[in-house]
Amino acid sequence: MVGYSDVNFRGAGFQAHDVELAVWMHYVVAAIDRSGDRPGWLDDLRANWSDQATGGFGFGIVPGLDDFVTEGRRALMSAFFRQALAEMERHGDTLTVGELDSLKAGGPDAVFSEDLPMERFRNVARLAIDLLEGRS
Repeated sequence: MVGYSDVNFRGAGFQAHDVELAVWMHYVVAAIDRSGDRPGWLDDLRANWSDQATGGFGFGIVPGLDDFVTEGRRALMSAFFRQALAEMERHGDTLTVGELDSLKAGGPDAVFSEDLPMERFRNVARLAIDLLEGRS
């Protein structure tokens, strides 16, 4: 996973490194998992994002926000994005090689040779929140 992918929503968007997106998606999936009972569309998004974050498919990451997030679902997704960012902020300054490996970010063949600054992943989370909340 060495490429960049676009994250789009309602005609706006941003681009980020696939590993950054995979880690951010992992944190969003974890926030969804903590929510307990959830509607079917959210289970679909959760499964899709988990697969993309850990699959290493080689064609980039496609969050598909327009496919999942309607106006009526936007507030709920924003809450999950914010929960993910809050967890990322509690984490500390660095994601170690071992932590990256345990997240399976980038798929089973991804190899990390150095720790990465957590701020890289937090920036993606902030961009996603701004995008979803119409500030992009």
